[in-house]
Amino acid sequence: MDPLSIAANVVGIAVVCGKLSQSVGQFVIDTKGAPDIVSEFYETIRNLHSALSQVGQVLQSRPRQLPFEKEHHRKIGQIAKSCKKALDKLDGQLPSLRDKPTSIDKVRMNLSMSLKSNSIKQTIIHINSYTQVLQLSLVTLSLGSLWGTQSSQDQIQAEIRSLTDKIRSSNLLLQRPDLPPPGQLTEMDDHVADANMAVTRDIQAWRATADDVAAAVSLHNPDQMSLDARSEIHNLASDSGVDISPEIEEDDFDPEPGYADCPSREILQYQFEHNQMMVSQLVKCGIFLKASSYQRKGIEWRKQLAEVHNVALTPDESADMKEFLAEILMNTDIPDLIIEGKEMLRMLLKEEVTKPTEQIDEHRRCRLYHKLGKLYMEQGRLEQARRDLSRAFEGRRRIDPMPKDLVRESAELLVKALQLDQAFDEARGYMEYIGRELNPEPASIDPTIPPSVDNELSSAFAWCQERGFDVDSEDFCFEVCDSMRGTSPLHLVIQEENLEMFRLVIDHVVSLEHRDSDFATPLLLACSTRNRETVGMLLQRKAKVDVRDLKGMSPLHRCQSTKGGVQVAKLVVEYAPCPPPASVSAVPEIINQTDNSGKAALIMACEKENVEMATFLMEQGAKPDLTEKYGKTALYMACQRGDERIVKCLLENRAGPNVQGPGQCTPLVAVIEAAISITAKLSIIEMLLAHGADPRVADADGQNAFVAAKKAGFGSEITRRLQRVDPRRLSTTSAATASSRAPSNAESFRSQAESVTSQSSGRVSDNNSGRIRLRWKKDEGRGG
Repeated sequence: MDPLSIAANVVGIAVVCGKLSQSVGQFVIDTKGAPDIVSEFYETIRNLHSALSQVGQVLQSRPRQLPFEKEHHRKIGQIAKSCKKALDKLDGQLPSLRDKPTSIDKVRMNLSMSLKSNSIKQTIIHINSYTQVLQLSLVTLSLGSLWGTQSSQDQIQAEIRSLTDKIRSSNLLLQRPDLPPPGQLTEMDDHVADANMAVTRDIQAWRATADDVAAAVSLHNPDQMSLDARSEIHNLASDSGVDISPEIEEDDFDPEPGYADCPSREILQYQFEHNQMMVSQLVKCGIFLKASSYQRKGIEWRKQLAEVHNVALTPDESADMKEFLAEILMNTDIPDLIIEGKEMLRMLLKEEVTKPTEQIDEHRRCRLYHKLGKLYMEQGRLEQARRDLSRAFEGRRRIDPMPKDLVRESAELLVKALQLDQAFDEARGYMEYIGRELNPEPASIDPTIPPSVDNELSSAFAWCQERGFDVDSEDFCFEVCDSMRGTSPLHLVIQEENLEMFRLVIDHVVSLEHRDSDFATPLLLACSTRNRETVGMLLQRKAKVDVRDLKGMSPLHRCQSTKGGVQVAKLVVEYAPCPPPASVSAVPEIINQTDNSGKAALIMACEKENVEMATFLMEQGAKPDLTEKYGKTALYMACQRGDERIVKCLLENRAGPNVQGPGQCTPLVAVIEAAISITAKLSIIEMLLAHGADPRVADADGQNAFVAAKKAGFGSEITRRLQRVDPRRLSTTSAATASSRAPSNAESFRSQAESVTSQSSGRVSDNNSGRIRLRWKKDEGRGG
């Protein structure tokens, strides 16, 4: 399918999704106190509609594809088609929201019950996955434009690494803990499994082509390629955007089938050297699938250099290249390739240990045991993990001089395997060895852990038993969620804020990334409690900060509270991953991350009137002009609420006073319309005007601040303040934003208050609160 057809198809599906979103949204508005499950469904459909619309716009704006983009664009089109199938399924299973308008309570009950069905739940999970893919596609679609820019290679690699990290951490397919185990699957569950498999295939196909695009952009060097050369590559795409490539018949004509097609030694040597540089570059960018392909090619070329051109290839060099390939394969997240990587490590280890004793490379032998042990542990094969990690540990101890950092690495991983296998006494012995013999850095020992006490483990088990956990189960672990309860002992002790028991439990935990039924990790749950001590201990033990729950909320979203929230937020930001060295921004990504409703942490802080949190976030680099799903900025919300402290804080931190919100309404008009005290209203108006708010900027109905003032209470007081503004003080930006009918001098500027026509009075109620409600329906969320 050609690019314009793909774009048209995506836009068409966005229109279908938009109609459903509008229908559900109107139902939510008309139904006072709509159930949470209905509101969450509305957010899901709105997010999908937004993603489809944005992807469609980007595709339409780039009708010419680079050669390496074509297949990726097709896969995006396939994701959009899968979205359409999911929407059709919802349309067939949900009750109509248009029929029987008088029986709103019945429709609400039927809709809520339908949304609770397993089939609809699974479809919504799939839609969330597709939405994430489409949101990531906005980044992959922008990569092609980097080809024609003069961005440095470091900047390009930083962008691509950020993309690949997002893809790997996005959890595109969420496996909910309430699904039955494999042995108890019903026929309906089989259908669910088939649907999951179809979604998985779609996403894996998309991801493979995303890697291809990222690799193509990553490996080209704008510092070495001339603009003319890049232009020639751009010209490979058709000018019309329509794929007009002729069908070419297969042709296997070869007049010299026996000819050895092997480059000269010099050419092959240069190719091999650049191949290895590109492998390193791809690994650095996190494009492991493509890196494995290049590494395979490099291994073959190195063999050719040895066999055809007599360039010596030592067994160690060959083993190094294969070991690197195995490591790359195990980072691909593709099961078949991970198995291949494991088999390669096994083969290399077998070759190493069967050498004569004096020829064995102990460093390689121990390193291979360590890698295999780590893989076995991740796969839950604890017996093999303990064996291999023990051999890695003991082998490294015998090397002279002893590499303490490597010994500690194997010992710490072995401790985790032992704890996972509930061999806590053995694990404690290794921990004692690490503490006494390896002289670790102070940070390596958690000072919150008390000395070993014989009864602490039994106390932890007893606590779990009292709360209904089956501690005698073979599968019991402190951090793993009970499938029936949707929580784990670790999650529960965090929720109860039992610090004494938390210290005992966390000492016997292997992973801090297990999720509960809300898809919350222990850190996310701890942030919700705003318990600084619990959060601190989790972060010291390297709990991941870049995590989200089912609603897309980050640790910063979850710690929004005036009581203890800021202290927790400071810890989270302190441990948050730093931006890549080549990144233009030095602000951690978590600061400006948005949840599924489009809210950044700053917007949430302003919603909760948390001035201290808002101030802290802006000090850390929060963008004040980000918008949520209705198009509101933090300043817009603060103006609607009449919160003078938040408005002052935002304006002092460069929030845009003329950034338009729903219905193109400015914060100035929003505060004039707001149902707040006249004292707060006048104070905020003066602050906005002092920071450059332009009262001439009109909204979608042609109404500006002067018109709004005429319809508001104390309109004359507001108008006098608006008239004091010298238009020469207004920035060129705000003047450009204003309507073309804006006055050009101070006299006509002031006269707007007296010459307001009644052109909008026919479609807007004179009642201020009624007018706001009408616009809220029309613009989906503008009014308070």
